[in-house]
Amino acid sequence: MYLIMRVVIGSVAVVTAVSIAQVNPQVSPPCSRRTPSSSARPVEGTVQTLVEPLFVPTSLEELVKYADVVIDGSVETVLSPRVRRADKPASLETDVVISIDEIVKGTAAWKSLKKAIVSQPGGKLDNLEVVTPQITRLQQGVRYILFLNSDTRSILPDYNGLPHFVITGIWTGQFDGTGGTVHVSNLAPDWTRAAHSNEKVDEFVKQIKSIAP
Repeated sequence: MYLIMRVVIGSVAVVTAVSIAQVNPQVSPPCSRRTPSSSARPVEGTVQTLVEPLFVPTSLEELVKYADVVIDGSVETVLSPRVRRADKPASLETDVVISIDEIVKGTAAWKSLKKAIVSQPGGKLDNLEVVTPQITRLQQGVRYILFLNSDTRSILPDYNGLPHFVITGIWTGQFDGTGGTVHVSNLAPDWTRAAHSNEKVDEFVKQIKSIAP
């Protein structure tokens, strides 16, 4: 049996299916009601989280338009997962530190930015693993072109003042630039695969700059 939980994180709706057989039977499932004063107790096993974008761009122009920032950079560090809500132990998120080589799109305030934090749902913490099969996790050392939206939630930890972001359209705004070639997620809209799969990263960046204000 599965319990379903749907929450919104930035521009992402997260639907969590919890396999009761995989959760410590003496602990209330993470989507059960709890009183505000109740303390979170550890959950063990595997939780599968399905994510649903609240917005799916239909063209590169639209993707550029709705992203606050577009960066060319690589993952410097994958940080330990954190619990988004103390009363929901399975609400894990993983933050990564991005080392930015270039701000492809962004206001003047962002142009000097050298590092940023990008959050993705899921991760493994102690004996609990939250799996997000639809998402290709950002990997340490890999170059990406990322379309990002500011993440202004008050629950976010402070990493030396670095700004927080989420990926525009979840998988739509994530492009792997390994080897100088664009690699598109299998779940990305058809237009991204048709137009940009195996494209040279430098050419892709030029297109973005030609669209960006």
